[in-house]
Amino acid sequence: MRSFFLPLLLAWITSLAMAQRVATDEFNFSQIIGNLEFLERTDYPEKELGYSLRYENDKLLKADIYVYDNGQPNLKDGIASPEVKAEMASVASGLHTMEEMGKYEGVKELKQGEKMTKPSGLKFLWSRHSLRQIGGSEVIYLGKRISDTFLMVRKGKFIKIRITTKESDLAEHDKEIERFVNQVGSCLL
Repeated sequence: MRSFFLPLLLAWITSLAMAQRVATDEFNFSQIIGNLEFLERTDYPEKELGYSLRYENDKLLKADIYVYDNGQPNLKDGIASPEVKAEMASVASGLHTMEEMGKYEGVKELKQGEKMTKPSGLKFLWSRHSLRQIGGSEVIYLGKRISDTFLMVRKGKFIKIRITTKESDLAEHDKEIERFVNQVGSCLL
């Protein structure tokens, strides 16, 4: 009798664990990362743009994980390649382009460098920008925001994490941002 229940119990535990995962081809992302909950997956029409996963909480802390190759085959894992450095430079220019389009104002780079995730040991290039989003139909908050971008290549794909919070909440959310990125690092192993 006992041998009958053990396989059932293991099957139930496995199905429960799988139900708490977000479907992707390459990686094993969780429904909840840090204190942010998975909201939606967006598949982009151009294959090279890949997909993104949106996570957020009720305090306007939002994170998007972008997985894509930009049409560049054989991307080398890590942060040292010229392709990763060029892609990171495009983050700042993209924010300034949004400013020129009238979507953002006051875009300013505050910091940049490298961040190592714990316990995975994976490194990301990192930058932090401040900006103010201009009003629109879907804009909830018009105050100053802080936007962190983390970028690396894993399994031949760019992994870009963009996390945005209200500037006034940064001190409270800084540990949550770190925890989110650390847990994403573990999902990439």
